[in-house]
Amino acid sequence: MSPMANRFRHHRFFFYDFWRKLIALCLALLVWKLVDMQLRSVVPVQQVRVKVKYDTRKYYLKEDNFLVDLQASTPSRMTQLDPELFQIEVTLPTTYEHSGIYYLKLRNRHVVKKPLRVNIKTFQPNNLAIPFDVLVPEELKVHINTQGKVKSGFEYSATCRPKTVRIIGPSQVIRNIPEVSTEPLQLSPDIAKSFSVPCAIIKPHIAVRVFPSQVTVDVLVENTLNTASQSFSSLSPAVMLPLKNNLRLAAPPEQLITIRLRGLSRSLGGIDGNQLRPFLDLSNATTPGKYQAEVRISNLPLGIEVEEISPAGIEVELIAMLDIPPPPDAGNKTETAPAQ
Repeated sequence: MSPMANRFRHHRFFFYDFWRKLIALCLALLVWKLVDMQLRSVVPVQQVRVKVKYDTRKYYLKEDNFLVDLQASTPSRMTQLDPELFQIEVTLPTTYEHSGIYYLKLRNRHVVKKPLRVNIKTFQPNNLAIPFDVLVPEELKVHINTQGKVKSGFEYSATCRPKTVRIIGPSQVIRNIPEVSTEPLQLSPDIAKSFSVPCAIIKPHIAVRVFPSQVTVDVLVENTLNTASQSFSSLSPAVMLPLKNNLRLAAPPEQLITIRLRGLSRSLGGIDGNQLRPFLDLSNATTPGKYQAEVRISNLPLGIEVEEISPAGIEVELIAMLDIPPPPDAGNKTETAPAQ
């Protein structure tokens, strides 16, 4: 048979009575489908994990262990299915600016992996509630956690660099964290000198990140018998007047005070000169006149003593309340006080 005759024969085989052959093929497929459906069985698949995809730079999932049960339609030879054969993925939108709950209805499009010829009929539960929180930054003070004591007769103080750190975490967690703490810094009775050491910051919550993750702790160790002096100058004195006798200052004192204090270096270093309050004690004055008032100071920290006050006294004048001169701009409106 010639090649031309073969080609004609094949062409005739496919196209001769074409519509009847096509209808027969469709009927065969339909019968196959019906038979396959009759032979298929529904198999329960329990504890299939649902993976939630989200932006880890913006959100924190309060719960990430989501499990669902499936009803899977399978060929008759499959009577049991491993949940590891399935993979379900959902995505948390990035449009939320506050913490909340994202509600999602599971559909077949969320199933990204399953065995061949297996169809998912139902999900149980069909709806997911995904609680989430937004991540926020916060600047917090560092607390230095020390344990133990230094050598007998010595005292210590600890500071850190930097004094604050930046943390990032869920907003509802951050709002309840007043400060962060270092890992315990162990002191011993053998320590008699100052030192510096790096200390890691303890994460206050598993979802919180700390920047930087460690600080440098400076420990100042001082002998309690060693004292030092420090001067504070240009201090304006207050005046303590008597409660009775109607006496007032003729003019406020203009002379400034210099005070030299003595005590432990650590204690002196913690004194703010702006908080020192020298005063002139005139509480015992009874009549108008000039007084040489002694300069005093009160409310010094424990262990701090006054070594010198310069000047030790200031001359001030007290006058009776009715003898107070009128203000310069009073002019002709000044009235003469009635004679007593």
